[in-house]
Amino acid sequence: MGIYDNELAMQIWEMGKTRKNPHEFLMAIKTSDLQIFEFNDDLLFDLWGVINDHEKGRISEKSAE
Repeated sequence: MGIYDNELAMQIWEMGKTRKNPHEFLMAIKTSDLQIFEFNDDLLFDLWGVINDHEKGRISEKSAE
């Protein structure tokens, strides 16, 4: 992964962990600079789920490896 990939991943992560539900996350992405990537709703829903699962402790650091 390049430096820009990591930056993009961190932007998505930061947006996701502050949203309470997938709809808020989708709207945040679609109204941000990231909308130029035209991520589909299913991908964004899945990304929010992973972020939320990690934040709620359902995915541990060890299992993420």
